Amino acid sequence: MKSHRYLASGLIGLTSSLALAGEPDTTIATPIGTTGSPDFMEKIKFTGDIRARYEFRETDPLDESNSGTIRARIGLGLGDFNGFSAFVEGEFTEALLRDFRSNPTASQSTRPYRAGQTVIADPDNAELNQAYLKYAKEGYWAKVGRQSIVRGGAQHIGNVIWRQNMQTFDAAEIGYKDDKFSVSYVYSDRALRIFGADANDAPPGPPLRSFDGDFHFLDASYKADFGDVGGYVYLVDIDNNANVGESNTYGAYTKSGGLYAEFAFQDGTSNIAGGDYTSAYAHVNYTTPLAGGKVKFACEYLGDHFKTPFSTCLLYTSPSPRDRG
Repeated sequence: MKSHRYLASGLIGLTSSLALAGEPDTTIATPIGTTGSPDFMEKIKFTGDIRARYEFRETDPLDESNSGTIRARIGLGLGDFNGFSAFVEGEFTEALLRDFRSNPTASQSTRPYRAGQTVIADPDNAELNQAYLKYAKEGYWAKVGRQSIVRGGAQHIGNVIWRQNMQTFDAAEIGYKDDKFSVSYVYSDRALRIFGADANDAPPGPPLRSFDGDFHFLDASYKADFGDVGGYVYLVDIDNNANVGESNTYGAYTKSGGLYAEFAFQDGTSNIAGGDYTSAYAHVNYTTPLAGGKVKFACEYLGDHFKTPFSTCLLYTSPSPRDRG
């Protein structure tokens, strides 16, 4: 199968996603405007970014696609008030060059939709991207609302930040972190996918708008003398897509010097797997200095039907060994 992709994108203005007190966020906050008044008013911050992108993609036997899109995110942060803060953000995407198909199904609920052409999953979109309340003090935090969630290298849980429309979760999180130890637990019943607010969310076609169900994410890590060790448990039961279905993932990792190693075991059930299944995931990489820079050697293994429906990668290449749905 022939597959070609060319992508060019650029940020216009300031890129930001508000990082309030508590555990480090994976994106960088850049205020683009603050008030000059003391006390309450100085705690209000505006964030935003504008990103323009051109992408060419061709996958046989489909026709080639060309997309030119522009994406804006505008946010308002409020805090910190004795540990409490809040954030709300809108996301807006518009295709200027509309020579592509914006979802991998027969549903024409996303635009643009050029039947028979290669998928580029950056549809037109206007939605509430994030809206959450947060409390953080003395290493503890709690966060409730629509939010971006990223774990590790985003190979299991991510926000698909490289596509124009971000993946976010309707979720509640609690956690604790100190100099050596961290632990967090997230419960979510909905993942808002990258296909936008207008995407099909009901039969007869597979739902594109969201994955609905019960999702539990538990992570813990510890800084030992020899390096970092950690583990995770991700229990995912997707009610509205039987192709993805249910998966229970149990993983552990360690990092010492330039060596990183991770292993995960998964059991679950799905239509693509033909019912119940077990599978495994492994990742090893080694990074070392070389000629003033760094070089990395890496190897990753994915067992048959190992599912990562919330990872940051090409969510529209299903079915694959990761059964993205």
